[in-house]
Amino acid sequence: AFLQDYNRGDEGSSNIQKINFQPSKDSSSKPNKYALQFFKETKEEIAQRKEFARQSLAPKKEIDLEINETDYFTNLDFPKRPPWNFSLGKNELEVQENKYFTGYLKEIESKFDWKDLSLFELNLETWRQLWRVLEMSDVVLYIVDIRYAALMFP
Repeated sequence: AFLQDYNRGDEGSSNIQKINFQPSKDSSSKPNKYALQFFKETKEEIAQRKEFARQSLAPKKEIDLEINETDYFTNLDFPKRPPWNFSLGKNELEVQENKYFTGYLKEIESKFDWKDLSLFELNLETWRQLWRVLEMSDVVLYIVDIRYAALMFP
């Protein structure tokens, strides 16, 4: 399952694609702390998607083009930063966030097949950065693809 692959965290994992991954010989630096991590599709899945993309499009009635946003992943939300305060030490906070994020991934894994989900970030460090920015922000601008806005914004 994808949670095991996520927890392995090795560079050779076949199910997780790491984007902008930088090889490093220096063990003291962490150049891949923010490397983007997504599930990788197999060659067969890519071939199936290409074949599907080659099919001709059938015209639809205007009513059939409308979607109801409640039809898409009503039980799926962004991971939220667990409650914390300034008295927590760095290690305590990291353990708490790791525990929460692992639970978040387990819950997703139990409810959905990852192939049915769109790409989403598996790197906890990326989510930590988002949490910090949201905590400090008064206004947040979120840009989505208008063709599938309901799919991109839980």
